[in-house]
Amino acid sequence: MFNGFNKKTIEILDSLKFNNNKPYYNSIKEKYTENVTKPLKLLSEDLIEVLRDIDIDLVANTRYCVSTPFADARFNKAKPIKEYVYLRYRINPQKSSNVLGYFFDASPEGMKYGLKLYKASPRGVRDIGDELLWENLDVLNALAGKGYLLTMGGSDEHEERFSKVALNKKEWVKGKDFMLYKKCDIEDTFFERALFDKISADFCELKNVYYILKDTIVL
Repeated sequence: MFNGFNKKTIEILDSLKFNNNKPYYNSIKEKYTENVTKPLKLLSEDLIEVLRDIDIDLVANTRYCVSTPFADARFNKAKPIKEYVYLRYRINPQKSSNVLGYFFDASPEGMKYGLKLYKASPRGVRDIGDELLWENLDVLNALAGKGYLLTMGGSDEHEERFSKVALNKKEWVKGKDFMLYKKCDIEDTFFERALFDKISADFCELKNVYYILKDTIVL
């Protein structure tokens, strides 16, 4: 059972900013496993039970869901070790475009979690705008006052409609983005079982939006 991360989790991730190399990682490997990897996997195991109730189609196994310590050398040769951790629960994660999923990210700077469209295509984001902003605006507005942030791009005709979203924090971007999430600094709940309670409750609260997105862009 997940009972929170600990102070060493943040200390270890923070130390990688100044010692981001494999020899340093090897010297702290046991501490990293105990204080970063272990609680992250425990959180994932608990969240999987929640996500199975939301949608059995979400891929939920360690290979696709839990971050490893190592960065992809193709994109980040200068920093071979990740300075953050993440969880990903997606539908068909190996699809070439429009991969829908829930996520959790954490670093010493803060954490965020919610819904995201990975490998978004212009068509995918446009279709989301059609369905959410024009047909289901009330579903988005039901989340008003609950701390959610919305980042979205898409067709120009959606931008004016985007202004009618009642969320206090939202950003219309020029690009192929969709993310509905919460963001906060590292706080006391990060070190408690309450973090699982908080994330799982919000994941369930986003269920209606999730199914609208699934019906819109998942083939």
